[in-house]
Amino acid sequence: MVEAYWGWAVPASPTWCRCTSAARRSVTAVAVFAVGSVGGPLLGGLFTDHLGWRWVFYINVPTGLIALLLVVRFFTVTHHRVRASVDVLGSALLVGAITCVMLVTVWGGRDYAWDSGVVIGLLAASLALVLAFVIWERRAANPVLP
Repeated sequence: MVEAYWGWAVPASPTWCRCTSAARRSVTAVAVFAVGSVGGPLLGGLFTDHLGWRWVFYINVPTGLIALLLVVRFFTVTHHRVRASVDVLGSALLVGAITCVMLVTVWGGRDYAWDSGVVIGLLAASLALVLAFVIWERRAANPVLP
């Protein structure tokens, strides 16, 4: 919600958007995200510690509903339909690599020793999947990560 408040406070009128460069708009978007990412959890913790956990909902639900109504009412986007294929193989390779790394971090040292065959096999599989992903993405017509 802090991102919404900060984004509202930053001058984002159509006149401002026409007068500034794309780089400045990008910097503003990153600043809004950074302030919201740090300020949101801090405010949430402050509300939870000092007002009670219910206040997080008392504040965020009405604010979210108001934001939703404003977006539905005022946000318009012109779009052009583009036929694009989904990179299923690239997505599967990426998900497989991430899953192997996650299993290593969860199982390693707790369920399996770090030098066990399972952990080493998962690390090898994740490296192979990342390599296959990089090779595939260089050739893909519509890559997951351009």
